[in-house]
Parts: sequence; structure tokens; C-alpha cells
Amino acid sequence: MKQSQAPHSHDVKRVIVIEEDQSLKKGIVTYLEMDGYEVTGISSAQEFFQQFTNQPFAVAILDVDMPDQTGLALARYLRNNTDMRIVTLTNYPLSNNRKACLKAGADVYLEKPVNLRLLSASVGVLFPCIERSLL
Repeated sequence: MKQSQAPHSHDVKRVIVIEEDQSLKKGIVTYLEMDGYEVTGISSAQEFFQQFTNQPFAVAILDVDMPDQTGLALARYLRNNTDMRIVTLTNYPLSNNRKACLKAGADVYLEKPVNLRLLSASVGVLFPCIERSLL
């Protein structure tokens, strides 16, 4: 059984952003909050494991290039141990990167600099999948 089951309906709009760039993280959090999501922003995989592994988030937005652990390793962990949907963000727009992110379990792969409207739309597309899994 996975550690974090599908979120309850009141948790469905919960998003966690794990991004080391403070200004980008703040911009993503602010934009998604304006779009009606409940968003938590943190800076590292270590912080996630120390404080948030038992929190019922529906979507995780991951920086692929974190200092303490790669976003790919965290994506694999989330895919294997939770029901969270995963969005990866990367500075390296290579086809190998895209394949690696998707293979690690990402549902969505986006390149930096990220278009916040596209990011929000991508997160929004994931929620019908989550809601169907609640039925």
C-alpha cells in the first residue's frame, strides 16, 4: 500500500513546490494560490522528507536540479510511494532530460524559464485524473 493514498476531496487542490531558486519558488506559489490552489513551497528534498512526507498533497512540482537530491530521485520515490501527480522543472531542455523525467514518474515535464500560465494549466489538467481516482 502506498504511503499517501489519493487525497480526500478537501485535499485535492493541495500542491507542494520543491524548488531551490527562492524567487522562482515564490512566483510559482503566488501564481498557483491566485488560481485557487493551496500551495506549500519548500527548498529541498531533505526538507520534504523531514517535514512533509505524511502530508496529503495532490501534486508535487519538482526542480530536477536540487542540491541535496536530484528531482529525478524524488520523482521516483513519489511515484513508488504515493499517489501524487508529478510536474518536473528543468534548466536543461534536452530530449534525454525529458525521457529521464518521464521514466522517473513525472506526469508533466516543463523547461525553465517556466511559463506560469502553462504551469498552472498543466497542474489543472492533472486534477481530473486525481478526482477520478477518488470515485
